[in-house]
Amino acid sequence: MIYPGAGLATALSAGQSLQLSNASLGGAATTQAVALGPVAGEPAEVTIYNHSATTLTVMVADADTGSANYLALTDAATGTAITCAATTAITFRTSALFLTVKTAGDPGAAVIAVSR
Repeated sequence: MIYPGAGLATALSAGQSLQLSNASLGGAATTQAVALGPVAGEPAEVTIYNHSATTLTVMVADADTGSANYLALTDAATGTAITCAATTAITFRTSALFLTVKTAGDPGAAVIAVSR
């Protein structure tokens, strides 16, 4: 699903999973936004599952006010963007309230999912 617009994020609580894409997006695109509810003030532990043949960039925001508000999540030690290579999974922690994934190309019918 392509980012539908501000304020339409789907909630993702601890222990839940959500499929972000399972169909062609027509090229590079940003998936639907996910609202990461805080758990006792701790950063959310998130896993992205990328079954597609394209690289994903993790994008985060503190408010779901539009796709331009999302910035790449960066590694605190290196300053580089957190990415998920094709056909892999990546687990990370974030204090951001909203998350989306930007595809480098069309993921096709492969599944892109997120869990907490």
